[in-house]
Amino acid sequence: MALAGRELLLRAVPAEATALRGCVLTPTRAIENGYVVIDAAEIKAVSEQEPDGVRVHDTAGVIAPGLIDLHGHPEFNVFAAWEPPSAISVTGVRSNHHGAGQPRAAPAANQRRDNKEESMLSINLALVSEVEGHEPSDVARVGAALSRQATRDFAPIWNMEGATVDPFPTLEDVPVGYWPMIVVEDVQDAAGVHLDKDGQPFALIEMSDSWSLTASHEALEMLADPWGNRLIPGRSIKPDQGRVAYLVEVCDPSEAAEFGYTVNDILVSDFYTPRFFDPTGSPSTRYSFTGAITEPRTVLRGGYISWQDPVSDHWWQQTWFENEKEYRDLGVFDAQAASIRAWIDSQTDHPGIDHGLDPSDKTLADAVAVGEQTAKSAASRAAALRERVGSLTGK
Repeated sequence: MALAGRELLLRAVPAEATALRGCVLTPTRAIENGYVVIDAAEIKAVSEQEPDGVRVHDTAGVIAPGLIDLHGHPEFNVFAAWEPPSAISVTGVRSNHHGAGQPRAAPAANQRRDNKEESMLSINLALVSEVEGHEPSDVARVGAALSRQATRDFAPIWNMEGATVDPFPTLEDVPVGYWPMIVVEDVQDAAGVHLDKDGQPFALIEMSDSWSLTASHEALEMLADPWGNRLIPGRSIKPDQGRVAYLVEVCDPSEAAEFGYTVNDILVSDFYTPRFFDPTGSPSTRYSFTGAITEPRTVLRGGYISWQDPVSDHWWQQTWFENEKEYRDLGVFDAQAASIRAWIDSQTDHPGIDHGLDPSDKTLADAVAVGEQTAKSAASRAAALRERVGSLTGK
């Protein structure tokens, strides 16, 4: 085919029906996890449910069915900006628009700035140790590692604008608005994230040689789902079940120390990415930060995953705590529980996280050895800085 002396190459239309998965924009709303079915180059359906009998391609992006070259230049002020009749939420950022015919509240540039400022509300975690004799420097080092993990590794993958972890000497020093992570001598059976009397989250962490791994686990799960009730739909990994609702616990499937990594030479937890819930696998897709998880909805040794089956109304788990994976029927959720996560944690034993690793654990021993080398480097740098400061101040 030629046009004005130029050859146009047309991409072949797939012979079979195909479905695209992503955030689907329609004239009235945004479908967070929607599907657009295409057959013979025509859009046949737009749905919230995964279609049967067609191949699904996950775009990991935004789909605007029927629109071509979707963009605009409002700064040119030639045509009036399109004003949808309702608020549209895309990738967690809410944009408020006025209905057609209503006056615009502000120029487009101001609206973009306001929306960005609204999305920049950060989550601030406070790390505090209530353990007598716990060195404040140890808390500070772990806090710095967790903050770097949250801002550098976790927030970009989970599309979070701001997340911090700051160490404080005592609970009395924690500013209002921070969610505390409290290190204690013995958590008994109360490890994990809880809600205070005002419904705000906080975490309890048992002191151990590997407490940084536990703190990382709780911090990331608090960031991903502060209140412990976030569910994501998908096909059940149990063959005799259909579509179920998975509880978002980003560290559980790969929570074992062997799948962790180090930040500032401090041992921290691996975590899964949003692609963990994809309907099909792809060799090029990252399912967990370290790459330890290589297929969607996969549990590694020492981990587990939980979901609710709508047909039976029962909660189920797949665990891998012994030699083989097994399914557990947890029964019907107890509505008296503070959250689904708290109820699940009360019935799940994961000693490596709740009560720490044995000092002889290889992953822990390796991290400790690297940490000792880091401490020597830090001490040398501190000595050099003190000498330089002395030369500048005359002291």
